[in-house]
Amino acid sequence: MCIDANCRDPNKRDRTGIHTIPDDVLEDILLYYLSSKHSELRHSRETLRLTCRRWRILIDCSPCFWSTIHLELEDDHVTSRHIHSIQVSLERSKQAPLLISIRASVKSTKAVSAYMDLLTVKVHRWKELSLHLVDFQEEVSWLLERCPFHHAESLHRFCLNIERGVPRSIPRLMYPVVRATALRNIDLSWAMYIPRSLDLPVGHEPWNSVTSLTISSNSEGGACSILRYTPSLIELKIKISTQSEHGFQPLYPTTNPIPLPSLQQMEITTLSDNPLHLRLVDAPRLTSLHVTKTKKRELSNFSPTSEEFHSFLSHYLSTSRHSLRSLTVSGVKLQNATGFLSHPTIRQILNVQVVFRNHGLVQFTETQVAGNIGPGLTLRHDGEITVAGWASSPLNVEIVE
Repeated sequence: MCIDANCRDPNKRDRTGIHTIPDDVLEDILLYYLSSKHSELRHSRETLRLTCRRWRILIDCSPCFWSTIHLELEDDHVTSRHIHSIQVSLERSKQAPLLISIRASVKSTKAVSAYMDLLTVKVHRWKELSLHLVDFQEEVSWLLERCPFHHAESLHRFCLNIERGVPRSIPRLMYPVVRATALRNIDLSWAMYIPRSLDLPVGHEPWNSVTSLTISSNSEGGACSILRYTPSLIELKIKISTQSEHGFQPLYPTTNPIPLPSLQQMEITTLSDNPLHLRLVDAPRLTSLHVTKTKKRELSNFSPTSEEFHSFLSHYLSTSRHSLRSLTVSGVKLQNATGFLSHPTIRQILNVQVVFRNHGLVQFTETQVAGNIGPGLTLRHDGEITVAGWASSPLNVEIVE
């Protein structure tokens, strides 16, 4: 960052400072910095504006610097500072697509509603909308219902995170949102929602425009019920972090499969040895599957991945319709994985990786395990993890605790 006198005084400029960078390149550099995880948007943008006159003019005149609107609410009071911030951003962003994020650390339904009223003036420019609410209240349903999503013709992504509380119906809560015809990506996170049935209710319309879905919850049934509404999915990510508070998951009477004919990529993080999502999803075009088996933290002797899970996964892959070319299984022990890797169905997949942690485990070598698995096996030790399997090209692996 150039803050010396050369940047301000044209008579003292040389040809080596950052002031020689063209405006369009400088704009890309500053936008990249603001988008990084180390940048807090409002304060960082103001710091950049105060650096020098050129930077201030560049930022003030470029809509890209004002198209992201992020509000952190610490109480339920409507403040003039937030109102002014929204008004300035809407004015200076001109016709740029808007990325809106509202995060409430307390119950702030009144404040969220007031700020949303200001933002809906430009609802036709919304590209992304993210709401992080600390607690579910009936007012949340009212808030979404009164928002004119049917005019949000550019809205591509919607995120809803509810830390506590039990919505009566996630699909009913989402009904106003899915009226946005351009909606492609939905990210849902809630504490608990157990539906009465996993079937699509009579008279309910599917969300045909949605192609990417991310769900974080502690209810397998709640996550599966949403899949009935998204028949056009291409990418699916599901994370079941815990079981319900009482360790109870209901048995649903339905055994009907969930047809996802366009699904190509699926990532599942689960506690279960036989995940409900895999048992019900019918995805003949599935090419990439990543399954992470997590452990119950309260049970110290719980094996991260049991032989039952390996048996279920092998059986699922050998009996279900899919077109797998890439399989990654994380959170396992190699002692339990040798039989899984040597399974005929698994050997037919082009890219297979089984990932396990090295804590308390012997460092295996390819020679020690190749006899049980067959030729072509490779082992890669990388710090705390080891990757066993084979791949036509290196795959990135993310470890989930």
